[in-house]
Amino acid sequence: MLMGRVLALLSMVVLAAPASAAETCIVKVNALDITVDPAAFATPGVTATRRERLLNWPSHLWNKALGNPNDCPGDTQLVFLTNLFDLPDSDGYCLLDGGSDVGFLLVPGDRNFRNRCVQTTCDRVVAAADGLAEVTASATRLVNGPPSPQLDTLQHATGALLLTGPRAVLRQNLGAAAATVVGAAMSSPAAIAATSLTVVGVGGAVFVCSR
Repeated sequence: MLMGRVLALLSMVVLAAPASAAETCIVKVNALDITVDPAAFATPGVTATRRERLLNWPSHLWNKALGNPNDCPGDTQLVFLTNLFDLPDSDGYCLLDGGSDVGFLLVPGDRNFRNRCVQTTCDRVVAAADGLAEVTASATRLVNGPPSPQLDTLQHATGALLLTGPRAVLRQNLGAAAATVVGAAMSSPAAIAATSLTVVGVGGAVFVCSR
């Protein structure tokens, strides 16, 4: 099923395109730079704002002069990631900058004019590689296991995982070892005050997000 979604999306990805760089843009997903045709991800009601276009204009001109594709605007990033998670629409989700090694993440939250998160705070978990792997393994088990009435689970077609639910429920279901790894992030003031948390596993990175 996941492979089918990946193949369907790849049919819209520009791998060896005759189109010019001005007609394509870059989406950074799971540490991969993917060149896409933004027209393939145009969605009514999700469009780049005039303010975003004006802010992007200088870098777009420079990239066009060099023959390089630009980073995709927020609307294209949002729709692309929504499709990878096989969501019916992007309502209730926003883009979080996970850093140069990860790219943008799709997490629950309100959006600004760039479709980026305005009230969602995400802390990157700092731990040994085996500890982060334990969190990802626990998240995978929960995503592929029986549905839980208290947890919302999503799996990204490229391997990213999202678990959303009350803090106590997440800690309990992740298992003792994984809960210990994310314990500090789950104990921050923002996390304690939040009604629900989202644990994101992408590549070798883990984030804990609160709204």
